[in-house]
Amino acid sequence: MPTEEELLAAIDAAPDEDAPRLAHADWLEANGEAERAAYIRSSLSSERDTYYARVAGLPTVHGMSWECRRGYPEVVLFRSLAAFKKGWPLTAGQRVRHVAFSGLRGGAKLADEPALASITSLEMTTIDPAVILAVLRSPHLGPLRHLAVGPYPDDPAFFPALARLPLLAGLRSLHCSPFIWTTMPEEPIAALVASPHVARLRALRFHGWLSAGALRALWRSSSLVGVTVLEILSGGGWSGETNPGGLDDLGDGGAVPALERFRFEYPAEEKEGRALAGATRWTRLRELEIGDCGIHSGRGIGDAGAAALAGAAHFRRLERLRLSRCAISDAGAIALADSPYLSSLSSLDLSHNVIGRAGALALGRSERLPQLRALSLAHNPAPASLIAAVEARFRDAGPPVEEAPPAPAPPAVAAPPAPVLGAADEDGLVRAIWADPFDDAPRLVYADWLEEQGKPLHAATLRAGPDQRPALAARLAALMREDAPCAVTPALTDEGLVRVTIPVRSLRSKAFEERGPAWLRRHHVAEVCPDGTPGDWPGLFSAGWLAHTRGLSFQGRHFDALPALAASPHLAALASIHFGSTHRPWKLNLAAFFREADLRGLCRVLRPDLFLPLDALQAICEAPFAANLRHLHTGMMRDEELAYLSGPSAPGGLVTLALMVDGDSGVKVLADATGLGSLRNLDLSRAWFGDVGVDALAGSPLLAHLRRLRVTVRQHSTPALERLARAVAPHGRLVLAGKVEPEQREALAAILGERLVLE
Repeated sequence: MPTEEELLAAIDAAPDEDAPRLAHADWLEANGEAERAAYIRSSLSSERDTYYARVAGLPTVHGMSWECRRGYPEVVLFRSLAAFKKGWPLTAGQRVRHVAFSGLRGGAKLADEPALASITSLEMTTIDPAVILAVLRSPHLGPLRHLAVGPYPDDPAFFPALARLPLLAGLRSLHCSPFIWTTMPEEPIAALVASPHVARLRALRFHGWLSAGALRALWRSSSLVGVTVLEILSGGGWSGETNPGGLDDLGDGGAVPALERFRFEYPAEEKEGRALAGATRWTRLRELEIGDCGIHSGRGIGDAGAAALAGAAHFRRLERLRLSRCAISDAGAIALADSPYLSSLSSLDLSHNVIGRAGALALGRSERLPQLRALSLAHNPAPASLIAAVEARFRDAGPPVEEAPPAPAPPAVAAPPAPVLGAADEDGLVRAIWADPFDDAPRLVYADWLEEQGKPLHAATLRAGPDQRPALAARLAALMREDAPCAVTPALTDEGLVRVTIPVRSLRSKAFEERGPAWLRRHHVAEVCPDGTPGDWPGLFSAGWLAHTRGLSFQGRHFDALPALAASPHLAALASIHFGSTHRPWKLNLAAFFREADLRGLCRVLRPDLFLPLDALQAICEAPFAANLRHLHTGMMRDEELAYLSGPSAPGGLVTLALMVDGDSGVKVLADATGLGSLRNLDLSRAWFGDVGVDALAGSPLLAHLRRLRVTVRQHSTPALERLARAVAPHGRLVLAGKVEPEQREALAAILGERLVLE
């Protein structure tokens, strides 16, 4: 085995290659330095500048620091001319491969420093363009192999001036950044890539926004035929009217036919994937990375873009493929797994996509990826156990992964009856309404019952449509105040049931203790909302009024009420509980509450304003009332909670589910659910997702059961909504919230007719 000094010398001889560094990492691991070896490997795979404890102890002065890059402390950074003068002699004996200057003031004097002669890799960022040019014109500056420049402020005239400098002729690598606040027009970039001095470049990186014209100048250049590494990376926010360009004018890639590595992190769409598939001159490509930049994000290349890449015959030599955050779902993963042209891949990164069970299984079963040893499916909605098995299969060169197919979704059957506690009386009717608020039958039956009890106004209010209900509610409120034992604020729930807000001091009053329970029953109050913060929560919840309350609603910051409520002896008949927003959500220990409280009759839980944590969801699904639960409004849910709710642990009788998700991934988890066969109403109107999520819903077995699917039209395309409309069951309705464009409304109405509802 070579000595460590020989391995380090090999890194010095080929500093841009990974192999010598990986060989040194192997040596370190074999000699008891596993942590350092892991750090080197991680640094190479992340391809980012990194910091590490190995810089500790290296000589410094004020304004001087060391950085690790690609696993080694090989960058020394100076922030002032004085730091350079004092610190440069201290670097003797260190393996300095890059010298960086940042934020120099009066840096023009740097051009007079003889020490510049020993620098072969120079980085100058956040420095006035004139200062950078002065240093690059210095007679003391020796031949450079690598140059990174980031002029500040942005000056389009800088690049034409840079293009005229003869020192470019000796460069092998050029990085240009960080023109992040503007989109660079065509002329400066065209001047740079047309320079006669860049013909020997092997690596070119642009870190910032390039306009469509600037990118077009790249693809038309005749000076970059020797470039093997090309990286076009995003900057920060851009200003002005010109947005960054894409790969529209790439053509066959003939401007850079020797390319071996290409990174493109701009707002990407399907056309970027197709453009790369059309770059047939890139037959030497070994590494390809295309991913959404995360700032001003695009739609991602999606399944069509991934399929185009999978069908590109000129990618036969591709070894590393990174398609993170590209909105790829099952179809795209299946296309990649079945590609006849990706057999040389050793690394495939599909993290942060929308790949579910079918896509992960296709990769796990694939026989067309014989060289693959590193697969990342992190942050995809496929089951975590399946992701771990598929990744392990390639890491360990194991056999194809087979997983028992999931149980088919239950056939569409009648929704479970509304839960009752005791006889099917008024309580049962209210529960039936809360269980399925979009089924008119329980509400009309309850209205008939109220009329039979001599309450025509209550009955009329319940039967009324949305337009007539406010006037009737006002009359009803006046009637309730006439004999109220204290100050009350009556209102109606969305279903037309009676809700009343009562100050907590009034709830504890002697008048309410004596007359309140009868008043609640006499006016058929379904939900009570305590208003205020008492000094004695246990006393409030041990009072008898709570035994006569069907629903309890907390609106505001009652974060300290839960322990006392859990200890109340009057919760067994409670049918609904609503947790509103709170200023201190961390104070709400919902999991403990649902485990400790006697909520055996609960059929509805609402938590619409904030997250429902996983431990709270597990407590709900494991509680004695889970068999009764019909209506769940969860608030925001992450993939982890959705996976739990969508599996076999979900309440078997759930009829109505409303939730928020952020992104297509959560919708995909829900669409693949196998444990929600009784679901009839799904409300995703507060969820944020795109066409990938819409298509996931369109292919979901849930649609066969749903009578009502509610979504908000945001950035969904008309074709995607049409696919969803065609997938809605004959008995189902598609409810669109928010603004719907006329052409979308017409297209969907042509498919659904009266089953399209606009709200």
